[in-house]
Amino acid sequence: MSTIQRFLRSLTFNLLLCMALSCHAAQFGDFTYTDHGDHIEITDYPEGATGEVIIPSSIDGKPVTIIGNQAFGNCATITWVSVPDGVTMIGDEAFYFCRSLAGIDLPFSLLSIGDSAFYFSGLESVTIPEGVTTIGDGAFNLSISLAVVNLPTTLETIGSRAFANSGIVNIVIPEGVIIIEDVTFLGCPQLTDVTLPQSLTSIGDAAFVVCSQLDSITIPGGVSSIKSNAFILCEKLTSIQVDGSNAYYASLDGILFNEDLSILHTYPKGVSSLNYHVPDTVVTIGEYAFYDCDNLTSVSIADSVQSIGASAFFSCDGFTSITIPEGVTSIGSNAFEDCSNLLSIYFFDDVPGDVDPFAFDNTPVTIFHFSDKTGFTSPTWMDRPSVNMGPSTPGKTWLIENGLAYDADLETDTGSAGMPLLLSYALNLSPDMQDTPTPRLNGNQLEYNFYSGRDDVTYTVETSKDLVNWDDTGIVLSSPDDEGYRTASASLGDDTECFVRVSVTQVP
Repeated sequence: MSTIQRFLRSLTFNLLLCMALSCHAAQFGDFTYTDHGDHIEITDYPEGATGEVIIPSSIDGKPVTIIGNQAFGNCATITWVSVPDGVTMIGDEAFYFCRSLAGIDLPFSLLSIGDSAFYFSGLESVTIPEGVTTIGDGAFNLSISLAVVNLPTTLETIGSRAFANSGIVNIVIPEGVIIIEDVTFLGCPQLTDVTLPQSLTSIGDAAFVVCSQLDSITIPGGVSSIKSNAFILCEKLTSIQVDGSNAYYASLDGILFNEDLSILHTYPKGVSSLNYHVPDTVVTIGEYAFYDCDNLTSVSIADSVQSIGASAFFSCDGFTSITIPEGVTSIGSNAFEDCSNLLSIYFFDDVPGDVDPFAFDNTPVTIFHFSDKTGFTSPTWMDRPSVNMGPSTPGKTWLIENGLAYDADLETDTGSAGMPLLLSYALNLSPDMQDTPTPRLNGNQLEYNFYSGRDDVTYTVETSKDLVNWDDTGIVLSSPDDEGYRTASASLGDDTECFVRVSVTQVP
């Protein structure tokens, strides 16, 4: 080894030795600390310590500025801590597992709180002082007694899981925060009120999952990204509203959509309605859209829908039957998984081009399909029992859409009102006939508006003065409108009574 090499090696060793000596660990009472030359870092405190702790503001004339990683970790019986002015950082896991720590005083000098800093603490309330810009990942995770949190206006970053599984009751996120990270408020069972800032642009995965007391939330105007599972499993959530200035999302009856209502994003679990009709603007039912919405007993999927996302109807235990309309081209993974009472799925078209093999996992479903639609097999399809219903007809489609057996006889079988099903089918009414239209007087004209859009039905309109003799004399029929409805009109003349009836006959 040359003289120069030996000199450089010795110099390097001496530098390292000086660095080690300048950052030595030392003791001040019960506090272990590291001297960084111009400031002090508290690095350890006895795990068996009890009661209140007052951290010194200086040691040997040097300011204490850092509470180091795990410094008070596992101090399970300390009850209160005073952090002195001058401290700028609380490190990762600094008060980790301080289960009896009910209160802490934080200084205005503080700038950041590290990851898991108060993980599993006993804190009941905390005020984060002005000046703090960052709250780390999992900072207050599992602090189940933590009911009150006051955040500073200087805050910019709230980490993933920061308040997960805590007892927080309400939270006001200050302006300046732009992201609610993944699982930030997951499992906060007491959280009833959340105020989100206009600065917010993104809400992460599972951000508010299992916030069982949260009943409503408003999405600010600047939010451009909301993960599909952000609000699932919120038992009492009945309304997700969207600020009118938002260009990316919209709310219809408290249900979250994208801006043009083409994607159904989230149907709140707490909505009490038993039935829901997907709007005909919807092209995509998003991932997790109806996740665990067990209040629902039926969902009518609009003909406009082309895609059903992964886990879209996961664990919808109220379903017994659902219909997949024509035009659906994809059904995602676990879309109907764990629907424990879903016994039948009816397909009105060919097999969608992309059906995930786990779409119906752990669901006791039988697949029903038409013989003139391609891609299905019987007696099983995709390892599920399947039933061939024969050729598709408008009558079969109507029966299925109204919860009736596909092979019911329209001419001989009756609905709950005791009327032939053919009449309900022909007039596009519900089988119970509760929506039957009634005639109306328009001056001296008796008018009756009815549906006449079935190509396989012949409609006859007649009037009578005595309910015995019927004919179509003097009846004027309007042309059908775009939806298949037309109006029959008859002049009363000098008569005080006139009756009108519509008779229907199925075309073979």
